[in-house]
Amino acid sequence: MAEKDDSRELVLAPNESCCILDRTNGNVFLYVGPKQDSLAPSVQPVLFNEKTKVFDRVDLQRAIQRVTIAPEGWYAVLKNPAKNPQQAHPAAGNKAAMPDLDTGRKIIIPGPTSFALWPGQMCKVLPGHRLRSNQYLIVRVYDQTAARENWKNATIEKAESAARGGDVVDANKLTTGQLIVIRGTETSFFIPPTGIEVVSYKDDAGEEKLVRDAVSLERLDFALLLDESGSKRYEVGPATVFPEPTEVFVTKTDEAGKTTRKFRCIELNETSGIYVKVTADYKDEKTGAEHKAGDELFITGKEEKLYFPREEHAIVRYGDQEVHYATAIPAGEGRYVLDRLKGEVRTVKGPAMYLPDPRSEVFVKRVLDQKMCELLYPGNAEALAYNASLGALIAAEEKAAGAAVSRTSALRGGHPLIGSNYAAAAAVEGSAMEALYLQAQSLSNSLEDRGLAQVAAKGFTGDSIDRKGRYTEPRTVTLNTKFAGVVTTDIWTGYAIKLVKRSGESRVEVGPKSVMLDYDEVPQVLKLSTGKPKTADNLYRTAFLQARANKVSDIIEVETGDYCKLQLKLSYRVDFEGDPVHWFEVENYVKLLCDNMRSRFKAAVKKLGVEDFYRGAIEHVRDAILGPKPEGGGARAGMSFAENGMRVYDVEVLEVKFMDPSVEQLLVKAQRESITQALEIGAQRRSLEFTRESSTISQEIQLTKAQAGLATLQLEEQSIEAQMHRDIVLVHAKATTAAEALAAQLAHENGAGQVQQLSLARERAAAEQQLSFEKENQAMRLRDLEAEIKAVVDKAKAISPDLVAAIGSFGERALIEKLAESMSPLAIIGGTSVTDVVKKLLDGTKLGKFIDAAPSNGSASTKALPAQ
Repeated sequence: MAEKDDSRELVLAPNESCCILDRTNGNVFLYVGPKQDSLAPSVQPVLFNEKTKVFDRVDLQRAIQRVTIAPEGWYAVLKNPAKNPQQAHPAAGNKAAMPDLDTGRKIIIPGPTSFALWPGQMCKVLPGHRLRSNQYLIVRVYDQTAARENWKNATIEKAESAARGGDVVDANKLTTGQLIVIRGTETSFFIPPTGIEVVSYKDDAGEEKLVRDAVSLERLDFALLLDESGSKRYEVGPATVFPEPTEVFVTKTDEAGKTTRKFRCIELNETSGIYVKVTADYKDEKTGAEHKAGDELFITGKEEKLYFPREEHAIVRYGDQEVHYATAIPAGEGRYVLDRLKGEVRTVKGPAMYLPDPRSEVFVKRVLDQKMCELLYPGNAEALAYNASLGALIAAEEKAAGAAVSRTSALRGGHPLIGSNYAAAAAVEGSAMEALYLQAQSLSNSLEDRGLAQVAAKGFTGDSIDRKGRYTEPRTVTLNTKFAGVVTTDIWTGYAIKLVKRSGESRVEVGPKSVMLDYDEVPQVLKLSTGKPKTADNLYRTAFLQARANKVSDIIEVETGDYCKLQLKLSYRVDFEGDPVHWFEVENYVKLLCDNMRSRFKAAVKKLGVEDFYRGAIEHVRDAILGPKPEGGGARAGMSFAENGMRVYDVEVLEVKFMDPSVEQLLVKAQRESITQALEIGAQRRSLEFTRESSTISQEIQLTKAQAGLATLQLEEQSIEAQMHRDIVLVHAKATTAAEALAAQLAHENGAGQVQQLSLARERAAAEQQLSFEKENQAMRLRDLEAEIKAVVDKAKAISPDLVAAIGSFGERALIEKLAESMSPLAIIGGTSVTDVVKKLLDGTKLGKFIDAAPSNGSASTKALPAQ
């Protein structure tokens, strides 16, 4: 089969449309889907070009367009609507001829809606405008009739915070071209009606937008709005600022290229302020003060800690300087301040933080002439170079300004080379002045050097005040006031300077101290003689008088009484006493001193011979100048000068020289002989002194040795005494211990003896009692025995003599046995045997012989008596 040609077959789905041009008559037909049709060769698909406003011939696929759809909350802006309301939009699924269009007219169709566009119509679908509280729209009335009729059809939803009741605008007062601000604080959602359009703008990125952002100000922020009439409006935070239709925000671009519409207020303190020009009459709401146009105000931190600009104020700037800061004046330094209204220059001394009023005050620098600078700063090359550079800069400025003005006229309004607030910057023009300005800035207290410059545009992260400084931590202030302030000179110890004003007033300052010169003060110059001998041919100029320990040297020619000429080199020690004001009454005190000393000394030497003078030159000089030496000792009186309070308190003879060498040789020869003799005598005296000292030393050595030996003996004696004392203490201790032991033992023995005596007494008492018992028993036995013997005797009388003898012998033995038995205790007590006791008792008796024959153990009953 042959391939079917689809390029002429038109198939439209729903929500599609296509414009077809009939080449035979030029009519344009609109097909709206769903639709299918085969196009004839005489027709051409076309597409309406919104930019050129003509129909472009395109292929069929490109000619198919999507219908316009505006959902809920959106709206369509339709241009060139159909004149006949019945033909407002083509019907779906039909082919329709192009109706008459109301060309140039624009209507608003809120959603939800969808429709195809007639050929020649243009439409833009936009979302409804949802506004936050800090957003707004600017709308313009492009058709006042339609706007008044259709305002009631506008979609307006009021914000929750908005007051209820009443319309946003009065529809009856709408006029063509009128601009209206729709604020988000009043309206949260807005769709304009026919006759009203939303004005678009381009943001920083170049993108076109409709909803605009208001300016949200924090507590320390403010915004500036400029009206088409030229008036300004300041808004202070915290607030949300909406512009009026004819107002625009004043913006500023920072160094990073970021544009901001809000600015920080100016922070002020007691050492900073702003210079303000009043541009319109107003009454201050805080203080109630009334200010007229043209008034100038200097507002410091004492009046306002935070300054917010107002419409009637214009800040006076000097270059880039908005805030004027106090200048630190350290102790011992100062600044010259010029009153621009009176022309007076006064001196402000430190320590102080001085904030000049820019309306009438300005800092000035004093330029010294070269001679004056050398007087005040002798030998200071840095000060001389700086002073010379100031003079050169002023000369260059005068040349650049094109006027041969005097140096004093350079003080006008804060000369940029002299003042620190740039008051003359606006009056001087030209690149030469700009170069001088930048060069002078290297010596000034710039804002950035002090770390106090305020930057308006910053990121906002809370209530903070940013300061710009060289270092982050800590903030450092650099004071370079070495030559920037008052002319200051240091007076060393023992020096003085006299300062004289042009009015005739004067003062004398005595060091050590630093002295600040008033603007019209100059030092009194002393012109001193120089050379040796001192002459006035080459005078030395100085502003400093050495009032203590001054030294003046001079050479004097004198003649003795015998016409011998000598030359003396002297050095005077000079002090200035009394009122310091009189010290400067003689311009050349060196000449006064030297001339007087020469006259006085010549007269004194003339009275002496050369030998006398030469022998005691020093004493003669001191007597002539300082007076005789007091008899009681002490310092000489010295020489005082009533002219200026100068007093010579000492003099030193450096050299005595003869004008005739021959005389000097003779004196030298005589002096040598005298010296030789003196040396010999001195040698002998030294020998004598050596011998004397040697003997003395030997004696001292012996004495020292004896003293050392004595000291040794004393030490040994002390040691022995200490040892004896120790031994005595030990003996006493041992004796005490032994005595205590003996006493204890004695007490023990006494106790034991008493116990033994008691024991012996008991034993004795027992023995005595036993003996008593034995005696009683023995007595009883004796009585019994006597009784028995008597009985036997009685019986013997009846018997023969032999029997009697036998019985007697038997009785004696029995008696002896009994006696021995009875005497045994007595023998024990007496420490002897019983035999001895019985023997002693019976010695001389007839029984005694039996005792001898008895056994030695004392037993009388073991042997038989011998026969008789």
